[in-house]
Amino acid sequence: MKSIVAASVLVLSTLSSNAELVNISATAAFSGSQRAVACSIIDTGTIPIAGGVMLFIFAESDGASDASIRAWSLQRDLAVTNENWQAGFDMHGNGRTVHVALRDLDERNGNPYGTLLRSPARPSDAAVVFPALLGEAVCVESYDRSGAPAPVNVSISITDLNAIAFKSAQLKAKSLPLGTDELTPRALEELSSKLPE
Repeated sequence: MKSIVAASVLVLSTLSSNAELVNISATAAFSGSQRAVACSIIDTGTIPIAGGVMLFIFAESDGASDASIRAWSLQRDLAVTNENWQAGFDMHGNGRTVHVALRDLDERNGNPYGTLLRSPARPSDAAVVFPALLGEAVCVESYDRSGAPAPVNVSISITDLNAIAFKSAQLKAKSLPLGTDELTPRALEELSSKLPE
């Protein structure tokens, strides 16, 4: 029930926010049997790249926990999962699963998270890149795979990379490493090509 309330608050705050929304973040307690859940609706004011919006979604936890993550669309048959952010992620849809290696999205560094935003805090944290559509409702859940009996804190964040690339005047003025400005469109096009059909 607590997860549903937290998700409802996030959806309401998303609906009433300004068009400059870049990130939604929530912290909750999770365990192997209690999942943390957060949802958001993709800003329709975001400029699409290759017809979509690239989201970086992280589940970062405390202590000796081992976060997993599953992000899914409420409008179409698409879910993206991960248990260790460095191992890439799996896209599930239409009865198929496709593994996406991080090097597929960032040939130069092999880490699109670190190149475009930041890497998750710990190797045991989880992260996915989610190819969203304008106005799409996306939910995320995480649970602790470590088997520890006591709940620990997990932070779930959903970051709109398109908004960072095109809307934030402060980030536009920031000088990016050579070739980084081309990475977002290339990565989203590569990700779109891997969508299970």
